Amino acid sequence: MVRLFSLIGLAVILVAGGVWVANRQGTVTLDWLGWHLTANMFVAIVTLLIALVVLYWVVRGIIALGSVMSFGPGAAEGRLRAAVRGLAEAYNGLRNDNAGLARVEARRARHAFPRVGKTYPGALIEADGLARMGRASEARALYLALLSDRDAEPGALRGLLEMATREGNEAEMQEWLERALFKVDNPAWAARPAIELAKRTGRVMNVERALEVAERNGDVTAEEARAMRVTAFVAQSQAAADAGKSGDAIKLARKALAVDAGSAKAAGHAARLLAADGKTRKAEEIIEDAWRQAPDAALAVAWRELAGDQDAMARLNRVQTLAATNPHHAESRLAVAEAAIEAGLWGQARSQLEALTGGEAPSARACVLMADVETGEKNDAGAAATWMRRALEASGVVPAKAA
Repeated sequence: MVRLFSLIGLAVILVAGGVWVANRQGTVTLDWLGWHLTANMFVAIVTLLIALVVLYWVVRGIIALGSVMSFGPGAAEGRLRAAVRGLAEAYNGLRNDNAGLARVEARRARHAFPRVGKTYPGALIEADGLARMGRASEARALYLALLSDRDAEPGALRGLLEMATREGNEAEMQEWLERALFKVDNPAWAARPAIELAKRTGRVMNVERALEVAERNGDVTAEEARAMRVTAFVAQSQAAADAGKSGDAIKLARKALAVDAGSAKAAGHAARLLAADGKTRKAEEIIEDAWRQAPDAALAVAWRELAGDQDAMARLNRVQTLAATNPHHAESRLAVAEAAIEAGLWGQARSQLEALTGGEAPSARACVLMADVETGEKNDAGAAATWMRRALEASGVVPAKAA
């Protein structure tokens, strides 16, 4: 209201002044450097006012240009203060889950950098704010623009990865993870997601870089890293074998064994490749070495496959040879018991299984095999049913109290 009355008063004064000058017209004469100018008083006053307005805007333009071009320490200091204040408020907004505030303050910080485009220092916070507000297309566009900024690229990649993860877009997850792992100096935040994605999709052939980063930052155990490397080398070896490159396949299989000679996966795979290459004895040695370290049912299967078609007694003798390298292990007893059942040697099978079923919590496999013994040796359906119930208990299918 005060401003309105002020404007009305100013208009009245200007009109009254104009009328007064119009009624008292005179002339203005200017002699300067040989120039002689004569003009009506009213025209002279209007010309002077116009000149003053033009001068005012010229001065303002020069001041604004100086601010943009960083003329003077005062302008630079003012921009810096505005930027710091805006970025601080934007960061606080993100920390307090106020994505809208974060975006607004980040955009306010943008005005401190009028010559910079989307890659101004607060752009990453603005993009994060957009992402948290659910404005995915705008956030993605800003993140993608920031990929061209070397300093902002790691944060932009992380933002794109988080968006792809929320959307369940595994193709984009793979793209951003690979770019982060091979372009960012120490992408600790990308290592674990890359490992988990490799496990989930089975695409483990290029997981080595992620494992290196995770190991360096203590984000993966030695056992997990070893298992992942074995899986990766086996996958690479199988791909080479499928392509008809048997030599490369065997080399890669040996790399898997070098990582973990006791791995059933590595040993079984290498043994099959060597057997196919006519090196059966070498294949057997690999399985025997792995069995000494860590017997596994998969190794027993691979061991039997190496012999081809044999009668039941020959298979039993062969399994006993393998079991003798680690005779007291449960897998050795199970392998011999299974082969003995196939050969109809019930007493031998029972003696192996009794060592495994005498405790309170026998394994499901041991119970199933014992049921086979009861059926085959005595045709005792009741005893066999009891062992099958115990097998269900051991596997967790049936609670112990309900059995």
